[in-house]
Amino acid sequence: MKNIALRNILISLVFFAYSCSADFDPPGKLGDEPRIMAMVASPPEGQTGEHVTLTLHLYDPSGALKTRWLRCIPFPGQPVTLCPSTYMDFLGMQTPPPCSPDMLAPCVVRDSGDASDSGRSVDTELPPVPEDNGRYTVYYYALSTAASDPVAACTGFLSSPPVPDPGCMVGVKRVIVTDGPSNYNPVIWSILIDSVPSGDSSRLLPGRYSVSPALLAGSLDELGPKEPVFYPVEWFTDCGKMSSYRQDMKCYYNDSGAVQCDFDAPKLEIPETDDASGERTCRLDAVMWDNLGGVDIKEVLIRVVARK
Repeated sequence: MKNIALRNILISLVFFAYSCSADFDPPGKLGDEPRIMAMVASPPEGQTGEHVTLTLHLYDPSGALKTRWLRCIPFPGQPVTLCPSTYMDFLGMQTPPPCSPDMLAPCVVRDSGDASDSGRSVDTELPPVPEDNGRYTVYYYALSTAASDPVAACTGFLSSPPVPDPGCMVGVKRVIVTDGPSNYNPVIWSILIDSVPSGDSSRLLPGRYSVSPALLAGSLDELGPKEPVFYPVEWFTDCGKMSSYRQDMKCYYNDSGAVQCDFDAPKLEIPETDDASGERTCRLDAVMWDNLGGVDIKEVLIRVVARK
């Protein structure tokens, strides 16, 4: 009964054959440099006065980075679609893309609000909607640097137009303030390794494994009865090489009325361990976005053991 119940809450995943390639895409390869992997707001939408938890998922191998949060409320009536880093949480970029001053103006940080705390996770109360339009966007900036004062170290980003600061990483998360029903984050229940749920950890021999996120079907709140929805999935790992670090997952209701997701499962190639103990621990992270601002990230710790 337990296995049947589990299958009922998990999305059925259909794996397609993967075409092998000698070329490897390195963006998700975790090494010595820090990296912003994802920014999550829980929930990604809420009503005025509702509390939202903002979390910066930052790969920081040195452990030396400090994070400071700032809140940006765009000026009423100004366009915000091209504000800096509307794609930051989508692409995992470390610095904002070029942005003209007139499009930056609505997003100049002018109110740190109560999300100005230091740390990788903060709890904040959503501000009132500036206009009576029932829906508004608030931007939360996470400034990360080894400097003692992240705001002072990131003055280039806070200028108009923004200029990347050496040693300063900036992530931006959009949160929708609405007076209607809220959307929620998708949920990655587990990472499947060769179709087997990994939980929070897994023990593997060196080799080549197919990997895929296993999702809770009920968390895909934007699915409609007709058109499929595409969800980007990005991978980060220090275990070895991925055949692809980014794919789109196509989800829809199949003929039986169940949610089904089609996905080209990439391969994780884990090399032999050279640790004197005969094993090493590495990590594999999957990040998934929906199209309404929802994000989820799942990390699996992998113990790589030497072949005997």
